[in-house]
Order: sequence, then structure tokens, then C-alpha cells
Amino acid sequence: MRLIFGIVLFPYIANIGENHHHVSIICHGFSMTSHMGRLATARTPLTSPAWMVASTTDAVSQQLIDDKDDSNVLQDIEEDEISADALLAFVDVVDNTPVGELTEDEVIILRNIMEELSLSASTKSAEACRMVHKMLERLMNEYKYAIVQEDEDRAAFIHPTTADFNLALTAWEASRAKEAAKNAMYILSKMQGLFSDGMEAVKPDLASYNSVLKTLSIFRERGNDNRAYSLFEQMQEAGVAPDANSYSNVIAAIAKQKGNGAAPRAESLLLKAVSLFPPHLKPDGSVDGIGVECFNVVLTAWAKSKSDNSPERAEKLLAKLDDVNSQPGSEGALKPNIFSFTALVDAYAQQNDWTSISQAERIVMRMTDHYLSGSLDFGPDLLCWTIVMSAWKRLASKGNRNAPERAGDLLDRMEKWSNDGKLNTKPDNVAYFTVLTSWAISKEDGAAEKADAILEKVLKFYMAGDLSMKPSPKSFRVVIDAYVKKALPQGLKRSEALLARMEELHGKVDNEHNDLADSYKSLLFGYSRVGNPTKAESFLRAMVDNRMEPDSFCFDKILESYTQSDEPNAVPRACGIFELMEQCRTAGDLKPNERVYTSFIRALTKGKVKNLAKKSRIVLDRMHDLYRAGNKGIEPTVFTYNAVLNACAACSDLESVEERTQAFEAALVTFNELRKIPKERCDHVTFGNLMRCAPLMQDETKQIAFLTATFRQCCQEGWVNSYIVRDLQNSAPESLWRDLLLTPSGIVDMENFPMEWSKSLQRRK
Repeated sequence: MRLIFGIVLFPYIANIGENHHHVSIICHGFSMTSHMGRLATARTPLTSPAWMVASTTDAVSQQLIDDKDDSNVLQDIEEDEISADALLAFVDVVDNTPVGELTEDEVIILRNIMEELSLSASTKSAEACRMVHKMLERLMNEYKYAIVQEDEDRAAFIHPTTADFNLALTAWEASRAKEAAKNAMYILSKMQGLFSDGMEAVKPDLASYNSVLKTLSIFRERGNDNRAYSLFEQMQEAGVAPDANSYSNVIAAIAKQKGNGAAPRAESLLLKAVSLFPPHLKPDGSVDGIGVECFNVVLTAWAKSKSDNSPERAEKLLAKLDDVNSQPGSEGALKPNIFSFTALVDAYAQQNDWTSISQAERIVMRMTDHYLSGSLDFGPDLLCWTIVMSAWKRLASKGNRNAPERAGDLLDRMEKWSNDGKLNTKPDNVAYFTVLTSWAISKEDGAAEKADAILEKVLKFYMAGDLSMKPSPKSFRVVIDAYVKKALPQGLKRSEALLARMEELHGKVDNEHNDLADSYKSLLFGYSRVGNPTKAESFLRAMVDNRMEPDSFCFDKILESYTQSDEPNAVPRACGIFELMEQCRTAGDLKPNERVYTSFIRALTKGKVKNLAKKSRIVLDRMHDLYRAGNKGIEPTVFTYNAVLNACAACSDLESVEERTQAFEAALVTFNELRKIPKERCDHVTFGNLMRCAPLMQDETKQIAFLTATFRQCCQEGWVNSYIVRDLQNSAPESLWRDLLLTPSGIVDMENFPMEWSKSLQRRK
């Protein structure tokens, strides 16, 4: 029979003597015949086991047991079909046997399986942990039933022990499953409760506490530091003396928490632990006591804390490590390793200022020099180099000049020393991408071209057969974005070529980061910026055709571009874009926002379409309807109302008196509607556009009255500025605007206006 989990799971039990805990095992297979026979006979469950199960298997355990079907375990352990079937068959035996009727042989097998599954737990076998937990609960139920039945011999044989519970704790510790810490804490609390109730055989021991502390130290879940320290105190109160592993696990749990307080707390406990458990080398070369890994986790905590003094604290702790390593009895037991120096480099790099990052780079260079000279056993690893490159990249993103060059210099040196055989570490895809991005996001001259050159180099590596160097979709997108930022025709043309290459390598199916769709968007925005809305539209329609779900901003940018365009068919093309957007909306692929509808009103105005005022009001009313239907992002703003007023004002040169009258009425309705909205306020554009609507009236006397009332309202609200002056002069007879602007003759001087007329004037004075 093949070994599963490295050990035979289903041994045939033979030669069971008077002491059932001493079992001779013949590792030639396990016959399930007698147990399978039990399944064939229907039995009526006893009444006592039913209530016993209900009372001993609490809600937490039952949820854990029921959470997954037992057959799922086979996905993790099915190395031998017969053995897997045997395991499933035995689980069925246990499940179908009422509490109190498991044979002693079956109890022994159950314990053996618990042990094997516990030893076999890994990152892929959370199901094994659940099964161990399930069997532990069954063991408890069997024991409690024996107690109720006053069967002392059976109770003594089954009696659960600390070792049984520790099997479940060990399984969860090894599994690294997401729920491991919660379940380990639960099992330990169960042990503590049973011990408090008089079951001394299940008293948590050092192994119990250390297993839970280890599980808590693995995950960064919020509160694990406090849980670990509380447990650390509990074990001491229970008379269980912590050892070096206990301290190491609590220190790790504290150090891995976010926040500036984690590092000093962890370091304080570390220094105490070192004094209690100084490291020393054992004959086999392993270290007893506090090891370098414990120092490293605290060094990393200082690096991640981003405190102003974290580099200095990390250096002091590294010096302490070296000092302890030189103490009598500890010589060579606590030598700093690559992880120690990497944490120090990171502490400086995380400061995100030029001086600190330069120091991080100097440390990497000194490590390299010492390694090349033979005075250090190791050189900086790939992570060390990448940490510093990433730090320069962060500075590049903040606009620091020469930061991309510093990242590029590091990459060049790493490449050279690797090619010369001086370093075993060579740049990987991440290192190249880091420097590529440093250039792409910078504002340096020629940044896009330099990022492009790095991408081309990585492509050559890949085409030469190094599959690990395949450029990611994000690599292409970052370079495309860099070219688009420059908004130059040749850069956009190069971006199109990069997009084609990206699709050639990765296909037209987008990834989880939407890099392909974002690249299309980038080119769409780029061509919109350079005044080529037709080209931008081609990318938009390609996105719709390929289900890339363009957002409102995509439609808005093209509508804006068509509005500003002098193309003769700009307005019909803008209407086509709006129609496409509506199709996407009705299909449920898009929730357009206020901005895109406002842009469409402006496009209609630019084209002076027929029935402009009426159509702009229709668009505004449509926005109200969609808002009431649940699209909160489409609620009209002052910008929308101003666009409608501008559309109405644009009708002043129409010959049709009826159309001009309708436009004026639409303007009044729009203005009054805006004034009733609590969240929105009229601004200078509102009053300027409204004054420009005065020529829509036929009666000159009414025009003068309307302009006078509008201007005075504008003065009361403090919106008078140079634009208001311009619109008034363009809309009113000279005698009127001179009278209203307090300028009998000459040029209008706003400094002579009453201060309350203008908010901008109030700010200046």
C-alpha cells in the first residue's frame, strides 16, 4: 500500500493486548470488511446518544463540522484510491454509529487517523483540520456517554487527553487556513473550560499554548497582538512557564500589526526574551534560545512603522543583535543574515525622502562591496535591490527630478555585475517594471521613450526564450499612459503600436486589473485631447464591441472634443455618441453621470440644432427622470442649468418669433427651477447667461426691465465680475449698462463698484 501523508493512514490493527494504547501495527493494509458490514445493517439510534450529542457538540463545533462535506478531504489526500475510499468508509462508519457504540478498535483507529491528519496538515488541507476537529468532538461525546452510563472501564479507555486536543491545535497551526486562529483559540478555550470543570487530563500544556500563539503570529489579523499577549499572560497565570518559542511567537504577533506602537512593543519584549533565553549553538548546528528570526521580525516592524526614527532604531537593534552574537556562549548563534540587512534597507527606503533613500542605496552598495571582497557570506538579494528601486520610483511619482535616473543606475549596476558573474542575483521582471514605471510616471524629458526602451529590452529577453520576462499587460499600459500624457501625435501612434503588441501577447480578454480597457481609455483620452474625436470614437466603439464597459468619462471626453471641434459633421457625430451611450444605459452596462449629459447639451448648443432650447430642456428632464429612478450620479447641477440657459441664449438670433419666445420661457423656467434647489446656487455664469437671453424678447422696454432686475439680483448675491460686465455690455443698450455699472463715461473700473457687488472684490480688499 502506498503511504499517504508519508505514513500509512489505515493500518490493520493486530495483537491488541490488555493495554489498548500499545498497538502492534502491521503496515500491509487495512481491511474495512467488518466495518462495512456494520453499515449494511440498519440500526435504531439510542435515545441517550441523541441528547448527548446535542449537549456536547456546541454550536461553534457543529458549524465547523458541518461546514464542509467529508468527501472534500479526498481532493487533498487522494494519493491512493483504495486508501481514500477506506478513509471515507471509516468516516461513514463513525457517522452512522450512535454515540456509545464505537468499538475499542474503532476508537483506536479514530485516534490514529487524528494523529496522521494532524501531521499531514498543510496549506492545502484545511479539510483535514476540520476532520481532526470532528473526530475530537466524537471522542468527547463517547467519553461523556460512558460517564453517563457509569461505564468506568470504557470511560478510562476513551478518556480524552491534552495530547488529543493538541492534535487539533497542531493541525490548525500547520494549515495556515484563514479560520485557523479562530478555531485554535476556540479549542484552547474548550480545554481551559473542561479543566476548570475537573478534567485534569486535558489541562493545556506548553505545547498547547505555543501552538495557538504560533497560529496567532502567522496572520496579520487586527487584534491578534492583543490576543497573543493575553494568552501569554494566561499561560503564566495557569502555572505554565513560557519558553523561547512562546516569546518568539508573541513578539511576531505584535510585530506584524500595523501602527507605530507595534515595533517598540515588540522590541521591548524581545530584549526581555534575549535576557531570559540567550541563544547558543547546539551540537547539531541549530540554535537554542531566541534566534535571529525573532530579531528580523522586529527589524521589519521598525521598517514598516515609517516612524521618523525607524532607521535609527533598526540600526540600534541590528547592533544589539551583533553584540549578543559576540557574548560568551552565544558566539555564532545570532549572526545577522540577509533578512536582517534587508529590513534595515527597507527602514531607510520607507522614509520616502532623498537623504534616507540614498542611505538605503549606500547600504546595498556596501553589502555588495563586502560580498565581492569576501568579508561577507552573502550579497544583497533581489528584494534588497528592488526595495531601493521602488523607493526611487515613489519619489519619481512625487515629481522629484533625477529619481528615475537613480533607479535606472541601480538596475544598470545590477545587470552588469550579474552579467560579469560577480553576483548570483540578476534583475527580474519586477525590477525592470519598477524602473520602467519610475520613468513613465516622472515628468522628466524623454521619460516615455526611456520607459519604452526598457519595455523593449524586456520583450527581447522574452522573445529570446526567457518566459519569466514576459511583459505584463500593466507594463504596456504604463508606457502607453506615459506617451498619452505628452499628447503628441507621434506618441499616440507609438501607443497604438504598443496596444497591438499587448493584444498579440495577451489576447483581447482583459485581466482582473482591467489593463486592456484602461489602455483603450488612455488612447481615447489622448486623441480627445489633441482634437481628434473621430479617432477617439473608434476606441470607444471598440470598447463597447468588446464588452470593456466604458464609463461616463469616456463618452464625456469625446462629446467635449466634438464640441470644440471644427469638423463639419461634429454635431451629428456627437449625437451618435450620445445615442451609443443611451444604448449602453438601457442595456444596463452604464450608469451615465451628470457631466456627460451636460456635455451633450453643450454639443447641441455648439451645433445650433433646430429646436435647441426645447431639446436642451428634454435632456434636463430626462436627467430628472433617471435621478428619480435611482441613478444618483445624474442629478443636474448648476453646470447643467447653466448649459441649458446658454442653449436658450444661443436662440436669440433666430428669425422665428415663436421659437425665440419659447426659448425665453424655457430660460425663465430653468432659472427659477435652479433657485429652488437647496444644494445648488446660481453663480456668475447663471446670471451672465440669463442676461444674454434678454434679446429673445420683442419688447425693448421689457428687455430693459429684465436686464435691470437680473443685474440687481446678481449684485445682491455678490456675483459681479468681468464676465458679468461683458455680458451686460453685449446685451444692453450703452445708456443702460453705463447707468447700471456706475460708469457715466470712459472705461468701466470695477474698483469703483460697491464691495458687496462682488465676492472676488471682497477677497481682494
